[in-house]
Amino acid sequence: MLTEKKLVTVSDITYANSAFAITDKGEGVFINARMVEKLGIQEGDDLIVKVLLNYRDKREDIKYRAIKGTIVEEAEWTEVQEELL
Repeated sequence: MLTEKKLVTVSDITYANSAFAITDKGEGVFINARMVEKLGIQEGDDLIVKVLLNYRDKREDIKYRAIKGTIVEEAEWTEVQEELL
């Protein structure tokens, strides 16, 4: 496997503006800040990303890193936040 496509949900945006997402199998995906900014990614967004295995020293914690992606569904946080209030 050189690259493969994965459907992921963004779980966290870091202070450095990079992101972490998770696949339906629970595998972690790192998304760099350039991609976050270019796509306008927010927590809760669903994306289709092309991934590579992450660097060896990071692979045990976060299996993949995204190299390309597109948002397929944006998060609707207003509904979620209202339910929690």
